[in-house]
Amino acid sequence: MSKKRNIVRLCIVILIILLFSLFPEILVNFHISNKNNTNSERSKFTKDLSINQDDTLFDMMKVINSGEAFEGKNVFMIFCTDKETKEWINYLLITDMEGNLEFKRKLNITTNLTAEWINSTTLMYGEGFNLVLWDIYENKTDVLDFFGHHDYEYNPINKTFFTLERNVLVFENETYLYDNIVEFNRAGEIVWSLNTSSFINYTQWCPFHDMGLYSDFKRDLTHSNSLFFDIEENILFLNVRNVNTFYAINHTTKEIIWALGEYGNFTLFDKHGKEVQNLFYHAHALEKIDENTYIIFDNDYHNQSNPNNHRSRLLEITIDETTMTANETWSWSSPENYYCTAFGDADRLPNNNRLGAFGGFEAASSLLIGTRLVEVNDIGQIVWEMDFNLTENYAWQVNRIERFRYTPILSSPEDLVIFINHSISINWTAWYNFRSKQRINGSYTLYLNDSPIQSGIHTFDKFWRSTDLTFNSNNLNSLRNLKAGRYKLTLELSDEADHKTNDSINLIILESNKIPGYPLYLFINFLLIIELISIFKVKKLKKKKKIIIEL
Repeated sequence: MSKKRNIVRLCIVILIILLFSLFPEILVNFHISNKNNTNSERSKFTKDLSINQDDTLFDMMKVINSGEAFEGKNVFMIFCTDKETKEWINYLLITDMEGNLEFKRKLNITTNLTAEWINSTTLMYGEGFNLVLWDIYENKTDVLDFFGHHDYEYNPINKTFFTLERNVLVFENETYLYDNIVEFNRAGEIVWSLNTSSFINYTQWCPFHDMGLYSDFKRDLTHSNSLFFDIEENILFLNVRNVNTFYAINHTTKEIIWALGEYGNFTLFDKHGKEVQNLFYHAHALEKIDENTYIIFDNDYHNQSNPNNHRSRLLEITIDETTMTANETWSWSSPENYYCTAFGDADRLPNNNRLGAFGGFEAASSLLIGTRLVEVNDIGQIVWEMDFNLTENYAWQVNRIERFRYTPILSSPEDLVIFINHSISINWTAWYNFRSKQRINGSYTLYLNDSPIQSGIHTFDKFWRSTDLTFNSNNLNSLRNLKAGRYKLTLELSDEADHKTNDSINLIILESNKIPGYPLYLFINFLLIIELISIFKVKKLKKKKKIIIEL
C-alpha cells in the first residue's frame, strides 16, 4: 500500500508541475482579480407592493423573485372589475421585476387587451374603438381609426395592421359567429381580408356548445384570438380557439398551407411520443419562436379527452412538414388552482425560461386565486411571479405580458489573459431589446482603451434568438502585435434607434518571465520539487532497510 501511495503522490506532483509550467496563466488568473459578477444570487423574497399610496386597486399585488429570472421590464394591460358597481377599468402598465411601477395609463374599455412593441420606440395597443401607437420616448400617441377584437398584428413591410372582426352567418336556420381577418392601412382602409368561413365548416362547432357571451348567445364557432405574421416567410398564423386548431395562411394567395390541432393535417404526439387526439384545448397566444417551433398557452378548457383535467399549461410544439408530424417538445402544467378558462399567454425568453400569463376570468369560475404572471425555468421551477389576488371588491384579468429591455442585451465574457505574440479572440453574445418577429439592423463600435478601433452593422436575429460578435487579432490590426500590458476592450451596441448598451473586459498581455505573481509561481514549484525529493528519499531509505534486513 505504501508503494502505491508513493506512486500516486509522485504522479500528482508531476501533474501539478506540468500544469503550472505549461499554463502559468492559471496562476495569473488567480493573482489578478476579474471584473465583478453582475449576476450575483439574490435571496428569495416576497414583496407586498402598493403602486400608489392613493390607489387601493393595486394593494394586493405581490411579487416573488428568486433571482434566477430573466432581468428586464414587463408591459401588460390589466382589466379590473369592481364587483359591487360592475365597473370595468383598463390599465396599461410597465413595471420592473420587483413590481415597481414605471408607467400607468388608465384606458377606455376595449375588447383588445394586448400591448406589443412594433419597434424599439413604439408600443401598439387597443383603446376603446381605436388602435393606438405610443412613442414612449417622445410620449406621443397616434390614434388610428379602426379596431378589432382580441389581437392586433403589425406588418412592417406594408406598414399595415391585422386584426379580427366578428362575422355572423346562418346555416340550416342556425346562427354562427365566425371571424374575418382584416388588414388595415394607417388611414383605416381595408387592404386585405379573409373570412374564416372559407376554411372552417359550421359542423366543427365545439361539442361543448360554445356560445357568444356578447352576441345574443349565438353559436360561437371560431372565437379566433391571436395572429402572428412571419414577415420573411409571408405567412400569417391564426389561432382559432373554439375549434382547437391553428392555421398557416399564405398572405399573398390566402391559401391554407397547413393546419395543426383537432382539425389539422398533422399527426400529433405528446412529450412521451404517444399519438394523441389533440395537444391543446381552447388555447391562446400562438407565437412562432423558431423555424419549426411554436409556443401556445393551452387553457385546457373543454378538454374532449379528459373534461375534468383543468390544468392550464405553457406548451411548445415542433413540427416536421416532411413527415407531417407535430411533437410536444416542452410543456409546463400549472398547479390546478392556476386553471384559466379564458385569456393566457406564453413566451420563450433569451435564457430559455418561459413567461406565462394565467389571466383569470372569474365569471367562468376559473383562477379563483386571482391573476398570476409566472416565469419558469427549463425544468419547470417557478423563478418569478407577479400576483394580482382577488379581493372582496376587485377581480383582475391579464391577457398578455411582454418582457423587454430599453436597450439591446449583451453577454459579459471573462477577462482575457494571454502571453505576448499569442492570438487574441473575444466573443460577445447579443440579443435584441425584445421578442422581434424580424431581423433588425443595429450598429456596434469596439474600443481599445476608449479609442474606437472597429465599427459596423450588426443584425439582430428574430424570435429573440442570440447572435455573436467575435473579434480576433487575425483580422483586426489594432489587436495585432500589442505590447505586454493591461488594456480595456469595450463593445458598444446600438439598436436601430441608437439606444446603446456596452460591456468591457480587461485584456492582459504577459511576458513569459514577467508575469504578475511570478515569485509565487516559483515558490509553489520549489515546494513541489521538495515534495518530489522527499518521495525519492523515502523510497531509497526503504530499499536500504530491506537490504539490511536481508543481511
